[in-house]
Amino acid sequence: MNTSTISTRILLGCIWLVAALTTHICHAGIWTPIYQEDFSSDPGWTTDDPAKLGWDQATQTFHGVQVNTEGTFAYTNISSFDPASSWRLEFDARMNSDGWSAGMDFGLFDPGLSISAGSASIHQGIGDGGRGIALYGYGPVAGAIFNPAWSFGTWYHHIMEYDANTNLLTLQMTERATGSTFMDLSITPAPFPADMTRLGVSRLHMKNATAGVNPAATADYNLDNISLSVIPEPATLLLCLLGA
Repeated sequence: MNTSTISTRILLGCIWLVAALTTHICHAGIWTPIYQEDFSSDPGWTTDDPAKLGWDQATQTFHGVQVNTEGTFAYTNISSFDPASSWRLEFDARMNSDGWSAGMDFGLFDPGLSISAGSASIHQGIGDGGRGIALYGYGPVAGAIFNPAWSFGTWYHHIMEYDANTNLLTLQMTERATGSTFMDLSITPAPFPADMTRLGVSRLHMKNATAGVNPAATADYNLDNISLSVIPEPATLLLCLLGA
């Protein structure tokens, strides 16, 4: 074996080793934020009900009040986002009041803005089992979990994470004040389409609904500290490893 062949093999081995180490390190926790919102100013989300869904200047949060049959929504469209890649969505939420069959639906939506058929999102509300949490994965749903029951007036930190390698969607909820784990959910979602890029809240699926619901039931909540991050692309993995 000549010197040139040995050098080539050593070089290829080094490239493979760097790529493998970089992939491991980056996937272990180095995320690139593509959208962040702390509501220190009005984010100007698209909404069909600006009087009840929008920035609350006094609290520097997003404040939502949604009545079931009004079927309202508010979102921002992140057109550069690829839902089929690995991603992490973090946010804080607090329920102030809620009625039976109402709730907050927050996450990523396709243009139909339907939690049950077109989203990767959570539902926090009150059902027949009490105060519950459900995780939606573009059709499939995990939950609703009624025990432990969430509390009014408590801020919860949510981490919703999608692993494109395992096709697993997970949700971890902790109490923001203490950091203690509240609950974990996971689901194998249906394939996410390229247009599932609308980040926000939607109760559009409840518009004009009457069967099995309280039409006048209302949810009142706040959102804060929203961050959507992705795993670095292969071309940036070496920079990720080097800390650039």
